[in-house]
Amino acid sequence: MTNTARFIVGLAGILTVILSGNLFGDRLNELFLKAPGIDKVLHVVTYAAVVVVIHVLAGRLSLSANARAALAASAGGLLAIVDESAQRLVAARSVEQMDLVANAAGIILGWTAARRPRRWIAVAAVAFAVGAGTWVTWTTHVKLVEYTRGLEYERQHDFVRAREHFLRALDGGLQTAGLYNELAWSQIEAGVGRPHDAVEFAHRALQMKPGDVDILDTYGWALLHAGRTAEALEHLEKVYAAKPNMFCINYHLGAAHLASGDREKAAYHFKRQTERRGTREATLAQAALARLDAAGAGESR
Repeated sequence: MTNTARFIVGLAGILTVILSGNLFGDRLNELFLKAPGIDKVLHVVTYAAVVVVIHVLAGRLSLSANARAALAASAGGLLAIVDESAQRLVAARSVEQMDLVANAAGIILGWTAARRPRRWIAVAAVAFAVGAGTWVTWTTHVKLVEYTRGLEYERQHDFVRAREHFLRALDGGLQTAGLYNELAWSQIEAGVGRPHDAVEFAHRALQMKPGDVDILDTYGWALLHAGRTAEALEHLEKVYAAKPNMFCINYHLGAAHLASGDREKAAYHFKRQTERRGTREATLAQAALARLDAAGAGESR
């Protein structure tokens, strides 16, 4: 194998390692949400290391020191673009401009370590890269900290406090599909605010991620609470067809069918929901079934 072929194989290996991280999108998001901004630090470190490794791989190529460093930085930039583009295809990952800044900071650090330029150039490059990395990390932390607090309260089923933190995140400038979706969901579950606002929040989330089934479920649930039962049923049925094992879909469909006057279908979905033990919706479905039974007993007298 020629030196050029070894270099290309090495690049392919690095790209494979980078892209494999997207397979753990959900787990990575859990980590990032517990420590908002830490992902930007990882971006900086990752691409600094990538440039250094590529520079080592290029050591056997017939290139000058300047050319090898330039090749390493350019290849690192190309890999960063491919990585960010690939994230568009992964539902659990998203592309952010801040990621690109963090990647660029890492590439500059990697180039400095690989090329070892004159002291004043190295100092200026490191200062710029560290400054940029610190800025994107802090900015991301400030933007996400209220959102992550809202998620924690939501997991505790404290939807009133969750909604408060989501609104603060929105006021702080965060505008993502995830935030709009959680804001809509928490507002419905908390019973605070206007259902029509929840519909609007969910609609914005759906515009950002049109194919997201979870957001479509939130949208249908919000429509139901806004009194738009027929539309709610239409969207919730689509969710059920696409993701029949969603943890809450049977309860939502049961409530929608009940609102439309179809008690038989409502009872069917409520019963199915009670089989999903451990979910909050199973308890709610059990209570709904009890009310249906009581109403049926009352009518038979």
